Amino acid sequence: MSHPSLFESVWLKLDRMQLHLDELHREFDAYRDRHPIDWGDPEIDTSAKVATYYVHIHEEPKVQWGTILGDCVQNLRSSLDYLIYALSAAPDGGPPPNADICAFPITRDRTDFDSKRTQRRIAELDSKAQSLVRWWQPYRRGAAYARHPLWLLRELSDWDKHRLLLVATTVATSSTVNLSVPAKGLRFWLRTEPLEDGAPVAKLDFSKAQTELFGGGATTEVEVNAVFGYGLPQWASCRGRNHVLARRRTDPLR
Repeated sequence: MSHPSLFESVWLKLDRMQLHLDELHREFDAYRDRHPIDWGDPEIDTSAKVATYYVHIHEEPKVQWGTILGDCVQNLRSSLDYLIYALSAAPDGGPPPNADICAFPITRDRTDFDSKRTQRRIAELDSKAQSLVRWWQPYRRGAAYARHPLWLLRELSDWDKHRLLLVATTVATSSTVNLSVPAKGLRFWLRTEPLEDGAPVAKLDFSKAQTELFGGGATTEVEVNAVFGYGLPQWASCRGRNHVLARRRTDPLR
């Protein structure tokens, strides 16, 4: 069994990651409380029967968030390598034979995981630990490997270490649109890219809506209650915390 103090190092890395994560959330909460983002009145195209909502950004996210995010990512990535070292070390805490290369591999295909280079990284683990490391590999998701949390962690870590500062941004995270009258056939689009000032954030297509209030005759005003949420992307916030801004609009839909 490995020396207990080695596992303490793993927890210290995770504690440090949590400190950075908490700092990031405090920064974002203060940002949210300043109401930096809102959605104006929708632009309604009565001929196409489409209502478009545009986002207005009064304050951009801080560039410094990227450094906090990078510290969070690197501590989390390092904790996995520390874990492999702790599990590979001698019972007295001495370094394992592969101390210079042992690490937690994160691979997108089986060939890479089964390669000699990768196997040398986990060679000193017992068979059960090796099986668990294999079980958590992104390649087990096949073509969907890129959405695996560990692959996202690897990409963020590599980007932060070797390329550019990670950039924190805000994205639309949720939406609810209700009408004051029953309607079927409504189609709704929510922006998935980072929010940009003046860009369309959502569109409500009511051209195929089925209700007696739509169609010919005089325009009938229908109350539209549009609720949007925004937050850091889930790969950045790690908690998926959403911050909701509610806006109620009474718009004439015909």
